[in-house]
Amino acid sequence: MTESTQASAPGVGRVAPDPPHPPRLDELRTALVLQREADAMIAEALDTRRSAIERAETLVREAQQATARAEEDAAAAAAKRIAAAREQADCLIAEAEERAHRITSEAQAEVTALRQDAAELRDCAMETLDAAELGLERARQTEENRERQLLVTRSEAIRMIESLEHVTATLDEMLEHVRSEVASARRALAQLDGDAASAVDDEPVPSVVLQWPHAPATTTVADPATTDASEAIQTSKHRRAEHGGRRGRLRKART
Repeated sequence: MTESTQASAPGVGRVAPDPPHPPRLDELRTALVLQREADAMIAEALDTRRSAIERAETLVREAQQATARAEEDAAAAAAKRIAAAREQADCLIAEAEERAHRITSEAQAEVTALRQDAAELRDCAMETLDAAELGLERARQTEENRERQLLVTRSEAIRMIESLEHVTATLDEMLEHVRSEVASARRALAQLDGDAASAVDDEPVPSVVLQWPHAPATTTVADPATTDASEAIQTSKHRRAEHGGRRGRLRKART
């Protein structure tokens, strides 16, 4: 109802504007999708953490195997060289004692070099193990931070869903209230006698309109006992001209 029509229709109160549109089902679906995405991200984070742990364990095993192989190779090479030196010494026993000592010295030098190589390989393996442990610790911290963020996102999605459910329930209650008031208005109009019914609109008029948020209804109806007949007829004409729009809005509110 416009402001000019309200001014030309005495005895009729102001009608509240239409409420804003209620939340749509798409918003609820979006909240559910957010919750599912949060669950998927948590599962992906757990899989990443498990893969990092398995990778670190694999690196540790490879380092241990490399160290063992290096020690075995060093021992085998040393044994071979010592055996060769001994065979050569046995074959050349007639030769000078100096040459035998020289071969022994060379074998000992080679064993020392192999031991040094093994020690270096062991140090490299330890450094690799330390780096793997450091990377694993960083990965764990990253996964913990990601899990905390995912939990925060999930709690926000849950709060959004609860808020939307509360708004939906509130709108349902308001709609039931409007329906009950419309039924009351219809019963009141049906009880009016013929003279009073000609002075007011014969169409059902709700005494309460939907407002936002939770405001009480503010619609008044003209009193036939205190209203002039010509004035009531003029008011009824105005109300009939605009009642079609109000009935359309009321049908939208009911659906």
